[in-house]
Amino acid sequence: MAELRAPAATPSNTLCVLLAGGQGRRMGGVDKGLQLHQGKTLVAHSLQRLQAQDWGPAQHIGISANRHMQEYAALGFPVWTDVRPGYSGPLEGILSSLDHGATLHPAVHYLLVMPCDTPYLPLDLASRLSGRLAITPGHAAAARANGRTHPLACLLSAHLVSDLRGYLDSGQRKVQTWLEVCEVQWVDFDTPTYPANAFDNFNTLADLTAKAPD
Repeated sequence: MAELRAPAATPSNTLCVLLAGGQGRRMGGVDKGLQLHQGKTLVAHSLQRLQAQDWGPAQHIGISANRHMQEYAALGFPVWTDVRPGYSGPLEGILSSLDHGATLHPAVHYLLVMPCDTPYLPLDLASRLSGRLAITPGHAAAARANGRTHPLACLLSAHLVSDLRGYLDSGQRKVQTWLEVCEVQWVDFDTPTYPANAFDNFNTLADLTAKAPD
């Protein structure tokens, strides 16, 4: 585990990425991020939540996707694919995003990860995850709500890139297992302070019409 410490995460030193690179198997293979919910694509909903985070305007935003690149690029943000093909899971998207962050000038210190299918994420997600890492030594913070963990709503130090690459090279793919190895700090977003559906994600086509904000 890397021991170097970075300054506190801020909108200026953090790359914010929406993960949209899955196969959408439970939706029949459609590109989940481009499916409509309440008249907008899921990725558009997620971008709106990302841009409205209460820690201030994000200066570095991108989308991790593996198909329909032109449609995602039309949203006005950089888009990149997994380095290794084969839809091996969200950690591949996180790795490619960390690699992308290293190419920025100056390179960013953190990666804020948000899934593209969770359109009601709290607007203080970034600030609370950043605040936890500012007061508690560690390289990763992730959301937990009402006892359920949400490992893909997380803030990661860029120092974890080598650890993640080694984890994937070993054939492992489970997000939460890797985060636990990284000694993740879980941050609670419980009701009634937060809506019960704050971390609801959309797994089926029926969800797109059945779920609505509280």
